[in-house]
Amino acid sequence: MEQNKQTPWITHIEQVMETLSATYHGKGAVELGDPFKVLIATVISQRTREEQTTAISNTLFARYPDAAALAEAPVDELEHLLRGLQYPEVKAPRIREIARILRDQYGGQVPQTLEALLALPGVGRKTANCVLLYAFNLPAICVDTHTSSYRITN
Repeated sequence: MEQNKQTPWITHIEQVMETLSATYHGKGAVELGDPFKVLIATVISQRTREEQTTAISNTLFARYPDAAALAEAPVDELEHLLRGLQYPEVKAPRIREIARILRDQYGGQVPQTLEALLALPGVGRKTANCVLLYAFNLPAICVDTHTSSYRITN
């Protein structure tokens, strides 16, 4: 009986996710599905407009395409590449530390659990859920201050 009560919600969520995927697939800052790029671009996007996120992420990934390369990047160079973002002096060392942890603890791969993602510096629930959804296609909902309340009814 309990499962039947949840079925309408699951159906609604699946419909919403299909619509969002069809509408926004490939229109973000990075190609959806590359976990490293999704993670780093999402950290870059914090408190930053999408246009800036896209331009800066593309520049960063052209120079540092993976965790191993980014882990060795000088922080001052990263700060320079991140100019135009909010708080580049905070994001640069965090991004490098994330890359170092990915390289040293995960073989350069992005972990696929909420707990492991939340343990990374500068990664909160919104960022972790974005990575789970857009990099791994796992069920997650990304919510930020711009999200309005919606009521789903049958």
